[in-house]
Amino acid sequence: MPDDTVLLAELTKEVHRLTDLEAIYRLRLEYYSRVNECDYTSLPDLFADNAEIDFGNLLGRCTGRAGIAAALQGLEHDAFVKLLAHGHVASVEGDHAHGHLFVEGRLVVQNESFIHMGKVDDTYIRTRNGWRIATSCTSYYFAVPLAAGWAVLDNCRPFASP
Repeated sequence: MPDDTVLLAELTKEVHRLTDLEAIYRLRLEYYSRVNECDYTSLPDLFADNAEIDFGNLLGRCTGRAGIAAALQGLEHDAFVKLLAHGHVASVEGDHAHGHLFVEGRLVVQNESFIHMGKVDDTYIRTRNGWRIATSCTSYYFAVPLAAGWAVLDNCRPFASP
């Protein structure tokens, strides 16, 4: 049986790991909460200063908080974008972490209703202000007009080009 000092060190390490994971999960949930509430002005705050993001859609690729803010600037505050995150898995290694989650969405692009589903791959970094998204890349399984649905594979296309 390990002595109390070793056990305490192991438990402390596990508590820190779980605390970090919870902070990362909350970070990603906060991202989707802000998107769903059309709070695009504070969204860049969730990213590292030099973040590299591939939104995988109309917004394209962005670098840094200023680049992310510029990409989001064109979005209307009453835009219909509702995203649902599922199955977020992350692992922490010191001040860095990586993870993935699945996202499905309901949105309107050029007056057409779309449904989409994809996978988001992220890396995270611990900053003096807490965990932030360092890189993020979204890959879509499908993005189709709601009327067409996803059953007909020929209709599957990125919503960036309806």
